[in-house]
Amino acid sequence: MENSVYSHVKKIILPFIVISFLLCSCSFNMNRMITVRLAEEHLWEYIEGKQMWYSLVYYDGESIKTITLGMQTRELSVSVRSGKTCVFAAYPLDSLEPVGGVYTPSEEREVSLSFAEGRIADLLLDVVRYAPALIDSFYYEGFRKHLIDDFDEDKLYQAFLDGTLSPSSVAKSKHFDVTVDNIPDGRYIGERDCDPVFDYKQGESIKVSLIPGIHRFYNAQKKLVHVIALYSDGKTSYYNYILSGW
Repeated sequence: MENSVYSHVKKIILPFIVISFLLCSCSFNMNRMITVRLAEEHLWEYIEGKQMWYSLVYYDGESIKTITLGMQTRELSVSVRSGKTCVFAAYPLDSLEPVGGVYTPSEEREVSLSFAEGRIADLLLDVVRYAPALIDSFYYEGFRKHLIDDFDEDKLYQAFLDGTLSPSSVAKSKHFDVTVDNIPDGRYIGERDCDPVFDYKQGESIKVSLIPGIHRFYNAQKKLVHVIALYSDGKTSYYNYILSGW
């Protein structure tokens, strides 16, 4: 009788153990390791001949994570959720214009981050913070064909949120003439390719053409950064700071 009960229980429990093991194995395989590479250096790194540290912020298909990369670290392996679109943005000194990239589900095991894709990666991370499901199945490889350097961030972000995303959502941003004055003398170098380089002398007034957003200009001689915040209505605010800790 005991053997009969034992045999009956074993027939019930063993399949349960096998099924549980298979389910656990599948859950372990939901993640995959990929290599994230910072493929370019910031313009100011090139000017100074000195590397910066970066804050890597990324959406791994499940949540947003942050890793600090030392001055000598330009690639690392991270775990991402299989079958999900993942977004990466690495910010020099934690706050400068990022290098970016998007990893879409494929056989590839590497994503290279560039400044050309920094703005869109930064925007996509904002979309993730609002509604991750909007990015999980986003076919970025097809979408990126329609991107332009000076796209209108507000229009594109709104298209994501209201579900109207299409090629026509990528519109050219309006440019504004911004006056620069009352800053220390010297040469100022923008961190974006589309931003100007200009020489300033006390008492002068210079006009530069910019799109809405945060624009930083570096005076290497004085280690000073002049920041222009340009809003979508054309209004601006300014401030300066010394680039320390680098």
